[in-house]
Amino acid sequence: MFFNELGPPWPKHDCTDNPRLPVSRLTPDSAPPRSRPAWRRDGWEPIRIRSSRMDGNWYLIPIENLITRVHFDALADVPLIVHGEVCAFMKPWDANGWSQISFLELDGKAQATIIPIFERKRHSGMARSEVTARRNRAERQ
Repeated sequence: MFFNELGPPWPKHDCTDNPRLPVSRLTPDSAPPRSRPAWRRDGWEPIRIRSSRMDGNWYLIPIENLITRVHFDALADVPLIVHGEVCAFMKPWDANGWSQISFLELDGKAQATIIPIFERKRHSGMARSEVTARRNRAERQ
């Protein structure tokens, strides 16, 4: 096991940092009660993503919410290339139609990536540079 939980903030399991520590086995009676995962408490939802493709002046990312099973497309200002299996999560859309995806490629590198995304129905007719500049200004304030 590499992580304590799958999802942002991707906390590493203690045994990955010090392999010489003894490991104890839990029985069903000794296991601590399961708490709500940090990613869920922080508002992230698990998603399935595929590589982006160009759609006008945006990169379109196909997404499936794994809780609601709803399929939708999001827009990004950078390409997203998915190699093999990924573990991905998304924050809910905010009032501006902005969100972000956090994902980890399951190829052994264990490096989490976060990219900003935009709601397609709200921003598809707008210039990518205008929308991303507005978001960047809002995030700096």
